[in-house]
Amino acid sequence: MDSIIHWLQDRAALISQFVDHVPHPPRNASLDQDLRAWLNNPDWSAPGERFDYLGYDGTGSMFVTWTRGEAPAAVAYLGSEGSRGVLARSLRDWVDILAHAPHITEHPQARPAPLADTLTGKERTALEAYRRARDARFGPAPAWEALVEPLAPLNAAFCGWVEQQIRTFTVRDMDTYKLNGAPGAAARRRALAARLDIKGGNARTLLKRLNAEGISRADVEQALRELDG
Repeated sequence: MDSIIHWLQDRAALISQFVDHVPHPPRNASLDQDLRAWLNNPDWSAPGERFDYLGYDGTGSMFVTWTRGEAPAAVAYLGSEGSRGVLARSLRDWVDILAHAPHITEHPQARPAPLADTLTGKERTALEAYRRARDARFGPAPAWEALVEPLAPLNAAFCGWVEQQIRTFTVRDMDTYKLNGAPGAAARRRALAARLDIKGGNARTLLKRLNAEGISRADVEQALRELDG
């Protein structure tokens, strides 16, 4: 597993040219802290399982490895707007999926979709360089369908775990999610922004309370622009 992660990290500059994915953790990131914020649950747990940071994208979404017992570490996605899903059965499959220049389709469930045929110019050149490196190390890539069709059972298990762990954001959480410089504030901003975007009618009530505390939607959006900038 570590050898594949290192292989991907060595090609981070190449990969990021043709897909919105950086294959290493954000600087100074703590996965435990970011999962607490994403799940809005400081007591999240996964007995017998392990999560490790694999990377991120331009929206602040997380790519993680998800290890269950003796099974290969799957690649899972936790989107900045609340989507979730398994993208690959293993890191080895993830190397192959990247050769198709995947776009992450987030709704109704996060899943990879191939965009290789739409790339031109520098993006296409970078993808072809990645494919040559991949072929030289691992041999011919499997067909797209062989990589994604077996994902359904893993998706059901992973999304079921998320549903068990996630807590709905409530007004009582306001102090935890205030926009300040405390450790983990960046992850809390992302989590707050995501929940304001997806909670519908409840978001309007929450925004009124946030405004009373001096925290507006504009504050959240500005914080996210600064983080992404």
